[in-house]
Amino acid sequence: MLDTPIDQMWRTLNAKLRGHFQYYGINDNWPLLMVYREHARRMAKRHLSRRSQNSYLNWNKFNALEKQHPLASPKRLTELIAMSRGSG
Repeated sequence: MLDTPIDQMWRTLNAKLRGHFQYYGINDNWPLLMVYREHARRMAKRHLSRRSQNSYLNWNKFNALEKQHPLASPKRLTELIAMSRGSG
């Protein structure tokens, strides 16, 4: 797993983030979705820093990498209050 190419790792991570955001993306959950994204971001940095003894990634390098390969963010949230009004 440590030798997985970064592009492939990033695609997988983004797919998992998008799935999480789609499942938990309700209007009151935005702050927790952003906390989850930040945890995933920190874990990705940690994983990339552990690939070999010489591959430690500081935050500046990681931020530059993240500009090339942006992490998914929540896009659209479902408003549960509007859904309950429309069905009544």
